Amino acid sequence: MGCFTPRGKNFPGITPWLQWLGGVSLLVGWVAVAAGNPADAARRPLVVAVASNFASSAERLGTEFSADQGVPVEWIVGSTGLLYSQIVRGLPVDMLLAAGVARPRLLVEQGMA
Repeated sequence: MGCFTPRGKNFPGITPWLQWLGGVSLLVGWVAVAAGNPADAARRPLVVAVASNFASSAERLGTEFSADQGVPVEWIVGSTGLLYSQIVRGLPVDMLLAAGVARPRLLVEQGMA
């Protein structure tokens, strides 16, 4: 599973689940900062592209996040490759939860993340 820190380093020694949770925490924090005015963020759903192999876990976390923060979450579920392709073609998402590191790394290298 892909998990990038703000410095772009991958931590392979951490179990994938903990690594994913850490990535979600970092990304949610980033989205909160990037959203600016919290009132604006509450009106707009958080759009998350998620790899289908862990969509059900992500949706459970999203339900808890929405209940806690009052921000709705919209899910776009598919293979990491398909999601990458759609993002490159302009799909507007706030975060990508990928099944590997290659596609997220490409988005970073292409200046799209």
